[in-house]
Amino acid sequence: MTFHEDGDVVSIWVGSFESRSDLDAYLHPFYSPGPDTDDLPLSAFAADVGLPWYDEDFLEADRFLTPIGDLAAELEGFSYSSSFAAAVATAVHGAAPFNTFVLLYGYDHSCCAGPPNPTRVRFLGTYPYDPNAR
Repeated sequence: MTFHEDGDVVSIWVGSFESRSDLDAYLHPFYSPGPDTDDLPLSAFAADVGLPWYDEDFLEADRFLTPIGDLAAELEGFSYSSSFAAAVATAVHGAAPFNTFVLLYGYDHSCCAGPPNPTRVRFLGTYPYDPNAR
């Protein structure tokens, strides 16, 4: 997978994490030297969602202190969010409480045949975004 091979889209997952350090550990890349490790997933997140590799520079995530209520306000801090927040709000409607967003830009996860039941996050969908949006 190369960055932006899927265009101006963002794939979004939600989850619940005990702490920011718990989320950081889930997303933290692990590198092992040697040729036999090239096929290992990049992080616990990658392993959980069935993604062999992604460009860390295009991943954004945040954990909030309380379950997310005002979706638009919580998404404000993410890149280009004004162009996809309304669509995400529709997808989130009725979802179990969560306190974390994980966004990966330039990748369409809806085409991925990853694990059917990730343990830490729930895939909301892939949404187009406007690169000129704030």
